[in-house]
Amino acid sequence: MRRIALLALQCSFALACSTPRPSAPDAALPDASAPRDVVADLVTPVDASASDARSSDTTADAATGTIPNWLLTAQTTGSRRDVHQLLRISVAPADYGAMSTICANIQMPAGIRQANTIEAMTFVEGRLLASITDMTTADTLIEIDPCRCTATSVGYFMSGSVSALTAIGRSLFGISSTNNALIEIDTRSGRGRQIAALPRRWGGAGLTWSGPARNTLFASNAGDETLTELTPRTGAALGAPIALDYNFVTLTVQFHRGRQRIFGCSAPGELHEIDPDSGHVTVQPGINALCQSLAAPNGSVACVLD
Repeated sequence: MRRIALLALQCSFALACSTPRPSAPDAALPDASAPRDVVADLVTPVDASASDARSSDTTADAATGTIPNWLLTAQTTGSRRDVHQLLRISVAPADYGAMSTICANIQMPAGIRQANTIEAMTFVEGRLLASITDMTTADTLIEIDPCRCTATSVGYFMSGSVSALTAIGRSLFGISSTNNALIEIDTRSGRGRQIAALPRRWGGAGLTWSGPARNTLFASNAGDETLTELTPRTGAALGAPIALDYNFVTLTVQFHRGRQRIFGCSAPGELHEIDPDSGHVTVQPGINALCQSLAAPNGSVACVLD
């Protein structure tokens, strides 16, 4: 039944993307023969011993200051799929899973249809970046302003459909579902550069920074319920895929720097904590959101209360 639900969910997303306009950007990826060194962009590991401030809505972090104890997700609703809510999910122990609306409807950039889907999003140095559809599915990088509830276009990925996003420091990474590849994305132009092909076919992809202890990436695969660790420099897999002990329909993941753990969100509105060492999934209180995308803050964010 979960596989049937997944097919139905995918079909509903496909309807939101309507018929592509002609002359779409070329989906071919740039040559990766000389990858840029991203090590300088990786965040400095910090002491996690005091990172779990369970009595507060924020968590102290030695490198970035105070980290709010919330996550953001986007949900598309409306009969024409033209209402895009930006929602805050608390991960503070006092009100774990509680939700509030930051934006009742994010306005898409000029020239891009409002009937759309926010496929993935993440924070890069305080900017909330996301993947949406313009000419083809998930082909465009945008920046969302939580104060004005508007989005501006950054540019085309030029790398097919980008279904997952995450950042390490200033470096933005994504998964191109079209090319089944890990890519690095220029945050000024939106253009993607292939780092490496993924070791196997990905379905229901998620991507996250692993945290300061590892400084690597984790790619989640809802197709086979696994988590794979990847090196950000080369995209090489580190060890065998980690089997997750839960049957997901979809799965998006993000590491929360303050809570020092990986959170997952899946349809139809399930919040999880994921142990990357054991593969154990702790199911948390259900949330009233589709939860296709997930973003964790790396500092205070204007208009999103801590």
